[in-house]
Amino acid sequence: MLLASGLIVGEGLLGVIFAFLIGFSGSPAPIALVGDRFAPASIWLGGAVFAVIVWLLYRWISRLARD
Repeated sequence: MLLASGLIVGEGLLGVIFAFLIGFSGSPAPIALVGDRFAPASIWLGGAVFAVIVWLLYRWISRLARD
């Protein structure tokens, strides 16, 4: 219960901090690491990473099932 409460409070505080940063910087993404030109590549990269993770988890679970 204490951990869940801490996670909820932490999320609320980060939301307030991000709203403060957006309000005072005037930028919709003040902590962005890359520009908007990376958006198409990020979709493909994220999909590939997701597919690899799913494949690795499938292999791991199937090996555990055999044992």
